[in-house]
Amino acid sequence: MTVRRSMALLLTSAVLVAACSASAEPTTTSTSRPAATTTTTTLPAQTTTLSPSTTTPPQASTTTPVSAPPAVLVSNPEGVFLIDEKTTHLITGPVALAVDDTRGGVVFQGSRDFTSDARIVYLVPAGSADARELLVAAPDNQILELHDVATRDGQLGVLYTRHEQGLPDEYVATLRWYTFVDGSVSEVAVVGLWESGSSPISYGGGLYLLNVGAEGFEWTDFIDETGEVIELPANPQPSDVSFDCHLCDVSNRYAELAPDGSEVAYVEFGFATPGVTLHVVRVPSGDSFATFSLDEWFVDVTPAELDYSDGVVIINRRIEFGSYKEALIVDLRSGAPQVSELTVPGLARLVRTTPTLTGLVEAPSEE
Repeated sequence: MTVRRSMALLLTSAVLVAACSASAEPTTTSTSRPAATTTTTTLPAQTTTLSPSTTTPPQASTTTPVSAPPAVLVSNPEGVFLIDEKTTHLITGPVALAVDDTRGGVVFQGSRDFTSDARIVYLVPAGSADARELLVAAPDNQILELHDVATRDGQLGVLYTRHEQGLPDEYVATLRWYTFVDGSVSEVAVVGLWESGSSPISYGGGLYLLNVGAEGFEWTDFIDETGEVIELPANPQPSDVSFDCHLCDVSNRYAELAPDGSEVAYVEFGFATPGVTLHVVRVPSGDSFATFSLDEWFVDVTPAELDYSDGVVIINRRIEFGSYKEALIVDLRSGAPQVSELTVPGLARLVRTTPTLTGLVEAPSEE
């Protein structure tokens, strides 16, 4: 294992000082909608590594999965929906991303774009129906980008990026942690400068996995808790083989680290070339755990962000650079991969702990 300076290519050094303000407390929600259904494809059983299909894709079946379907949170312009054995509308109003806080609550934000709704991250605590400000960008030139809720060094917190806008030589993005127990904010690393940035970002086992873009090129970086880039065989697209996204290369994208840092899931595809393949590899070795063709599920849509945990992969889908469609669940737990399509469109995340809200929450708007 070797270490090199953080943020290869354009992401050199930068120093930030200011911190985000924080505030929040409890209140919760839950309302029933029509039961969710999924279309499930059960694929032939395979051995340790699951190989891409070279035959005509099987038709969807109603075979009951060996493992219970995972619970999912879906965020869209209508709010946040919990999909498990039924569909429950948790939050109403536009929501860009919601994740459970692993304690029965939900952390969310209304926008992840450069708008005023991206200045605040909200918390709806367990047993509540009120959204409360958790993180607030200080001056008007800052926005926040929520990534996840996770545990680091035994402390539960929120992983997010703070973007400071301005002139080309003033723009900077920093990866940060908010810790629930004391409300403190700490900076991990600079993850973006002018015409460069990192998203999505995931965390697990003391490592961060950054999907980086700079001036039309894209690659992935592992960084440690000090912000140093770590070179590992498991890196699906290291910077020395970065690809030119303007040429629509077939490349590895949307890499997502498992919560324990043991595996990485990513998709291989190109905008100008048909075909989408899911890969899951071991960390740090890069040995293949699963390789699986998903061509039939990507007609007129492209892959977007992934979520991965305990043998289940969420692959979000969208109309090219447009709105989110219904996400896919790829369940690798039984040895015979099963693919399900959600019935609610939007950005989906796996649920770690089911939210216990006490009513339908209204998402605040800063517009």
